[in-house]
Amino acid sequence: CQPNAILVNPCRPWLGASANGYPQVTATLQPQTLYHEQRIGRQLDIVHAYNGPGVDLTADESFFATRQDTMLYLNWRPTLTWADADGSDDATNASIDAMAESIQALGSTKIFLALYHEPEKDVSGTPAGCTAAGTGTAGTTDDYRAMWRNVRARFDALGVTNVVWVMNYMSYAPYR
Repeated sequence: CQPNAILVNPCRPWLGASANGYPQVTATLQPQTLYHEQRIGRQLDIVHAYNGPGVDLTADESFFATRQDTMLYLNWRPTLTWADADGSDDATNASIDAMAESIQALGSTKIFLALYHEPEKDVSGTPAGCTAAGTGTAGTTDDYRAMWRNVRARFDALGVTNVVWVMNYMSYAPYR
């Protein structure tokens, strides 16, 4: 039984985690995750990691992306302000390209990639149809969509085919 091309697992639920805060080991992804696996008595199917602007795929993330029977789920913020990633800023575009190339370097190994996880808490203004006003500072929903389109277009233009694009919402009542 194997996951399909977009990593849907028809076999069983996957076990995933973002491990941190264990004082017994170094506070980086690999030792934290390996320690967590030791504590729970099994290897994770999905390792969840977070990268901010300017941080490409790390050695620890590459380790888990290429480890047998493990998938990397990376939440990545190309920039803190969505409009900066709409395609109009050369420095941000270069950073997006660098991330794309670092992921492409994994070859055929696929990863899950979310852009700017839990974006609803960072929306500025009140999007149409929402009951709560956005109190964030990252930008409007239109800015978010423009960022997503630009990032996806840049990955596609570079021939990056080993990404499964995902969304990661909070589903927290005050942000609905």
